[in-house]
Amino acid sequence: MTETQITIAALVTLGSVTFLFWKDNPIFTFLEHVSLAGSAAYIAGNTYHRYIVPTVRDDIIGEGELIWILPCILGLLIYFKYSSSLAWVARYPMSFWVGYGAGYTLAYMIAPMLTQVRASFFNINSINALIVFVTFVTGLLYFVFTIKREGNVMTPITSIGRYGILIALGASFGSTALYRFNLFVGRTMFVMFDWLKLG
Repeated sequence: MTETQITIAALVTLGSVTFLFWKDNPIFTFLEHVSLAGSAAYIAGNTYHRYIVPTVRDDIIGEGELIWILPCILGLLIYFKYSSSLAWVARYPMSFWVGYGAGYTLAYMIAPMLTQVRASFFNINSINALIVFVTFVTGLLYFVFTIKREGNVMTPITSIGRYGILIALGASFGSTALYRFNLFVGRTMFVMFDWLKLG
């Protein structure tokens, strides 16, 4: 990186940190808008050059595969949601995409999930596998609401599942917090050593 790029990156980092001390201030708001606009522009440009242009130029015009016109029309129909009188037209491509997603999930995602479930039941060869198995079963039973829990054996079983779920959520939150902390340390070191040359 050049010195100008390092300076801009450091100033953006410092401007983003102002949210911690000054809450929603004009500097942070400006950087937030720039970030969102840059991301939207990159996604739009990337989609145009990597998908739209090759599909129209190579597949439809070059190869004569007119079947690609159908998804293009479905994609354009989604913009009818901005019309107050014709917003119902946008429901058709949305229903198609939801149906496609459900079909894709049933066709290609269930098998890996069932493989993991089967591994949880049949590979209990260590204390870790036993913990996973018990947490898996009791966690599923925690979400069974058709069986009365008070005063029977279901109460302690579902309690184990509940604590297992809480531990999993806590571990997930902890890893997220650790990632954010590492990101903050990395940016601090960038400002101190790359920009200010303190090291």
